[in-house]
Amino acid sequence: MQREIRAHLAANFYWDVDFVNCQPSLMVQVLQHHEIPCPLLERYTENRDDCLQEVMDSCCVSRDAAKNLFIRLLYYGRVNTWVAEVQSQQSSLSSTDSQHVTVTVPAWVKSFQDELMEAGARLADMDDLADVREHCKRHKSSNFIGSVVALYLQTQERRCLEALVEAVQRDGRSIGALIHDGLHVLKESDADVIEPATLKKWSRAVFKKTQYMLDIAVKPFECNPAYLAGDDVHGQHDEDSQSLKETMTYDEMKACWENRVCKIIYPGGTYLRMHKDQVQVYSKQALLSAFEHVHYSSYSPRKNDKDGTLVSKRHAFLKTWLRDATIRTYDTMNVYPPPLTAPADEFNLWTRFDVERYHVTHLPVDTQSPGVQAIIEHLHILLGRTSAHTNYVLDWSAQLFQEPSKKTGIALLFKGEEGSGKNIWTNIFKLMMGSDKFLETSKPSTVLYGQFTSARRNKVLICINEANGKENHANNDVLKDMITSETFVCEAKGENATMLRCYDRFIFTTNNDNPVALSPDSRRFVVFDVSSELKGNTEYFKRLVRMTEDAHVRYEFYKYLMERDISRVDWYNDRPRTDGMARMIFSNAPLEFRYIHDLMLAQAQDADLTIPLDELFQGFLEWLARNRMDRYETNGVKFGLRMSKLIQSPRNTTGICGVSKDKIRGTMVYRFEPGVVLQELQARGWVE
Repeated sequence: MQREIRAHLAANFYWDVDFVNCQPSLMVQVLQHHEIPCPLLERYTENRDDCLQEVMDSCCVSRDAAKNLFIRLLYYGRVNTWVAEVQSQQSSLSSTDSQHVTVTVPAWVKSFQDELMEAGARLADMDDLADVREHCKRHKSSNFIGSVVALYLQTQERRCLEALVEAVQRDGRSIGALIHDGLHVLKESDADVIEPATLKKWSRAVFKKTQYMLDIAVKPFECNPAYLAGDDVHGQHDEDSQSLKETMTYDEMKACWENRVCKIIYPGGTYLRMHKDQVQVYSKQALLSAFEHVHYSSYSPRKNDKDGTLVSKRHAFLKTWLRDATIRTYDTMNVYPPPLTAPADEFNLWTRFDVERYHVTHLPVDTQSPGVQAIIEHLHILLGRTSAHTNYVLDWSAQLFQEPSKKTGIALLFKGEEGSGKNIWTNIFKLMMGSDKFLETSKPSTVLYGQFTSARRNKVLICINEANGKENHANNDVLKDMITSETFVCEAKGENATMLRCYDRFIFTTNNDNPVALSPDSRRFVVFDVSSELKGNTEYFKRLVRMTEDAHVRYEFYKYLMERDISRVDWYNDRPRTDGMARMIFSNAPLEFRYIHDLMLAQAQDADLTIPLDELFQGFLEWLARNRMDRYETNGVKFGLRMSKLIQSPRNTTGICGVSKDKIRGTMVYRFEPGVVLQELQARGWVE
C-alpha cells in the first residue's frame, strides 16, 4: 500500500512505531561482531541526520532520495548509478538542456562505497552465512554478494521485528500491521500516548532476545492530500518511478529482473516470471511481446566536458538479456509442494496457498468461530446431516492443505439439484487456494482430456461442474489416470510438452444421473447425494457468502483444517458406502447383465439352466423390445463379448459365481445357477 494512502487510513487510529535507521545499525553491529572495520558506516549511523543533510545540500535532493543512496550502497549498489538517476530526474524537471545538469556527491561517499564493498565481501564469506550463500546460489543472483548481505540483514530485521511484536503484545497492546522495519500499534483512546520509557523498554526486550541494540521511535504519518486527490503529485510519482527504471544500468536492471525472471533450458524457449506470488510461463516470443518496452541506460562522459557530465543512451533490455551467457537459468522446472524440496537445477513451480499469505492483525484466530461453524454446518446440511459423510469430506479437505504433496486417489462427486449450494462449498477452496492452485471447468474435454493440458500445471484442486456422462464416459481411462497418477504430460499451445509432477485432486458437481462410469470395483470415487433443503433460501446464501468472502474467516477455517487429525484415515477403506454410489453403479450396469437378472428371476426355481448362446441373444433382443430399448446397438458378436465378462477368470474382475460356458457338438452354451447368479448380481450393485 502506498505510504500516503496508509497514512490517511491509519493516522487517526494507530501509532507508527519503527526501528530508527534499522538496517545500517544492524550492519554496523554485525560487522563489529565479526571484527570487520567500518569507520565510515559507524559515522553514518551515529550522525545520520548530518550525513543525509550533506548529501541533500550537495545534490539538491530530498531526504528520501539521500536515504535511498545509503541503503543502495549497503547492498553493493554504485554511487555513479544513483548520480545518473538523479541527474536524469532533475533534467526532466528543468527548463534548461538536460546536458547541463550536474550532480556531485561529497567525496567521502565514494570512500563509504569502497568500505562497504570490502566489508560486504568479507561478511558474505563468513561461516555463519553459509545457509544464506547456498540460498542465493540456488536463485543464481547476478549481484551475489549484495543478495547475501541483503538476505542476511533482512532476516535479522525480521527477528528484531518479531521480538518487538512480542514486547508490544506483552504490554497488552494490539498490533494492526507490520510495515517493513516497524509496526502499527492501535491507539487505546484519543488521549493515548506511548511514553519514551515504554519505547526504551521495548528496545531492551528486542536486545534481550536478539542481541541487537536498536532505537525505537514513534514517527508521524506522512499525509499528502494532493496524492489522494490525483493531481500532479500523483502523476509525478508515477513518472519518477518509470524514470528510475529506465535510468538503471544493464547490470542493475538484470539484478532486479532476475529476482523475478529466469530461463528454463528444457523444455526449450521457456521463461518463468514470478508475479504476485504466482508463476507465469512465457515463450520467448510472448516474453518479447510483453516486455519489449523495458529499457536500460548506459552512461559515458560527454566529449570535451571538463565537468564530467554523463550522457545517457537507452537500450532495449531484452535484446541484450536474451543473448547474455550468464543469465539466471535452470535445467528444468517441476512442482515440489512441501515438505518436498526441488533439486538445485530445477525451478520449483510451487507457491503458497492464498490463505497462507493472509496477515493476522489484532483479530483473534478462533477455529470454532461462528464463521467456521457456519461453513461446517453448510457442508453438514448439503450431505443430509449425515455425520459420517461430513467427517469424511472434512478430512479429505484437510488433507489438501496438510499434505499437498500426497494424492488420496479419491475423487468426490456431489449430485443434487441446481441451487442447492454445492458450488458455495467449492468456492471456499477457490478463495483459499488462489487461481494458480484451483481450476474450475464445465468443459473437461477441452481443458483436461485434450492435447493441451497446461491448465493442470501446479493445481491442487480441480472442480468439474455440471459433470456429464457424454464427456466423462468417453474419457473414462484418462479420468481414472488423472485421479491417481502423480505425473502428466503438460503441453500448452505454442509450448513444448514436458513431463511434470501433479498433485491435483478432483471434485465433481452434477445433477445428472450417470455422470461418470462406475462399476462395482470402482475405487476412485465417493458419491454424495446433496440435500435440497437450502434451495431457494436466498437470505441464507447471502449471509454465508458474506462470511466466506471475509479473509479472516477463511484463515480461521484454514487453521481448523490444519489442526484436524487425519493421521488414521484410510482414504479407500473409510469411504462411505452411499445410496448415490449404488445408483450410479446400477446406471452403468450393462443391459446384458440386467437381462440375465430378469431371466434368472423367471427361472429361479431351477437349480441349473443351460441355454445356447444364439438363443440367449434372441431372448435379449426380445427383452430390449419389451422394455422399449430396441435402439440399443448390439449384435451377436457384441453380445457374446459382453456375456464372456460374466465368466470368472484371473484376468476378469467382473466375473461372478454361478456362470460358466461350454461347447456342445459345436454349439456355444451357457450354464447358470439362477439362485447364485441373482445373489452375485445384487451384491455387485448391477440390479436394484
